[in-house]
Amino acid sequence: MSEIVVYGHTGVVGGQLYKWLQERGVDVAGVSLDRTDGDIEGVRWAFLCLPTPTRDSGAQDIGAFWTVRWQEWAQRSVRIVIRSTVLPGTCGFIASHNLTVYHWPEFLSARTAWQDFITPRTRFVGCDMTESSMAAWRGEIEPLLPVAVEATRFMDTATSETIKYAHNVHGAMQIIYANQMYDVCKASGADWPAVSDAMPQLGYVSYRQRGAYWDIFKDAQRGYAGACFPKDVGALRAWLQCQGKPSELLDGMEAANARLRGRA
Repeated sequence: MSEIVVYGHTGVVGGQLYKWLQERGVDVAGVSLDRTDGDIEGVRWAFLCLPTPTRDSGAQDIGAFWTVRWQEWAQRSVRIVIRSTVLPGTCGFIASHNLTVYHWPEFLSARTAWQDFITPRTRFVGCDMTESSMAAWRGEIEPLLPVAVEATRFMDTATSETIKYAHNVHGAMQIIYANQMYDVCKASGADWPAVSDAMPQLGYVSYRQRGAYWDIFKDAQRGYAGACFPKDVGALRAWLQCQGKPSELLDGMEAANARLRGRA
């Protein structure tokens, strides 16, 4: 009988965790749309690596979360670890239904997901900040995971949710900014490679950021794309508007990206 189940175990995020645990002899079950592997009846920990697409309205769709066994897990005190990118307040809402919820955001790139997973710099773990929750993670989960450069940081789930959005939206913003500076170079006659090389040399933009976000014609197109940046910028923008907060930076990013992608 497995003590851990990974939902979304055939996907990019869940697949890395599932593979890592299996390779280390952990009795782990997996559930995805296409199949179930292992016995999930007696699990004590459930990792949710489920999709959170953004609807045309900008609202985040967390419908996949309602396919899991919330009521049963509440009755059996199963500990739930959400790896999905969810808007601030989502984990708190789920926890309010008599559930113990952690949020462990992922920072994986699709092309380098396995390498990213096995060489983490740190782990941010949102939880209710009780000693019992943190002790359970330290004692039962932390020893199973790849060793990180820096110690795991515990925080409330709203903070861990926001860190994930801060990371993704900042990446999208750098892409838009780099494209703007590329246009400045083209208009002024400045040497674009020299300008982009100068940024990490100054120390405020890292070489890793330059490689990830300053490649203007990555995949032969300009602007940001992929499974994460467009949906996360759109979802956070809509969330801010629902909160009655200004979103002009994200408004501009979406408009600029539509133009760069040829959709404006």
